[in-house]
Amino acid sequence: MKKELNILHISPYFNYVCGVSKYVYLVLKELKKLSDSDLKLNLHFITNGGDGLNRLLAAGIKPTLFTFKKGLINLVYLKNNIIQLEDFCLNNDIDVIHTHHRYPELLSSIIQKRIFSKTGKKIKTITTAHSIVKGYRSISFQSDKIIAVSNTIKKYLIDNYRIAEEKIIQQFNPVDRLNNKVKEKIGRNKYGIPDESKIILYVGRFSNEKGIKVLLKAFSEIVKHKNVFLMMISDANEKEQKKIISRNSKIIFIKPCDDITEYYQLTDIVVVPSLIESSLPYAAIESASNKKLLITSNIEVMKEFIEHNKHAIMFETDNHRALINAIYQAINMSEEKKHVMTENLYSLINMFDNPKNYANKLLSIYINL
Repeated sequence: MKKELNILHISPYFNYVCGVSKYVYLVLKELKKLSDSDLKLNLHFITNGGDGLNRLLAAGIKPTLFTFKKGLINLVYLKNNIIQLEDFCLNNDIDVIHTHHRYPELLSSIIQKRIFSKTGKKIKTITTAHSIVKGYRSISFQSDKIIAVSNTIKKYLIDNYRIAEEKIIQQFNPVDRLNNKVKEKIGRNKYGIPDESKIILYVGRFSNEKGIKVLLKAFSEIVKHKNVFLMMISDANEKEQKKIISRNSKIIFIKPCDDITEYYQLTDIVVVPSLIESSLPYAAIESASNKKLLITSNIEVMKEFIEHNKHAIMFETDNHRALINAIYQAINMSEEKKHVMTENLYSLINMFDNPKNYANKLLSIYINL
């Protein structure tokens, strides 16, 4: 009889601009390809919604929707979520639960104990620590194994959550080698941008922890003195977009979608102003893949990969004046220096596994849990 492994991933808010969602998508898509005659993989995914679900459906993975949020409000959903998840795991004979947020991880730990007490089967649990978090120490990181997406996060977990080092697997996120050939390139005239203008691109969630405030404040100053436009591929709602555009007509919002290569190709500068420690953001990686000049905050995880003025221009985190100076430096940089810097940045891609190799390593972890 064919051996089977039933794997469940759980992650909230599966959105196009969310780095965690992109990670989950790349992993699930490649894991699906590894199912063969020796080991059949049955993949399941639970989320609470998001605008990127079509990406999963196109890869042949049908998500299951549960109602839950982020934060303390989940106490309202806890009892029902426990019942839902226990039923799901029993009905689908789940062997491994891989979570990507602390609330689903808490649920997986509870379910692991409940199902073991009822059936004697111990479901294996694993969580990926995607960013630095605080609080809830007694109920966090109870999984059998933890994947830390950077050395910064691994050290933080050991120092602040007293996690045993042998319980942590440090593994950088996979990087999809992008096909930079687009069917039809968009032109500046589509957005009313003159040829002589510089375009700055931001890709990511519209949240303070991603550095939105510092970016908008810096741009409001820059635009008074330089001929620049800011393109934002983000999940800002319509009200937020209208409010920002009413103050600055040189900010352009782009609706998130599956492939944004054409916007990288259109832009001159990519900015990643994040305030939180996480993995190396996919926007930075995609900037490298498209050989675009990168400006990034100097959080520790960035310094783990990037050297200031070698791979990118770095600025002091949450300092809009420092970001203004960084943008001026980028705008005034010679083509020769820009070429050297973007080539150096491009070379960093080789540090990361492609999704296929990453999925193979992950499957090995699942089997050996």
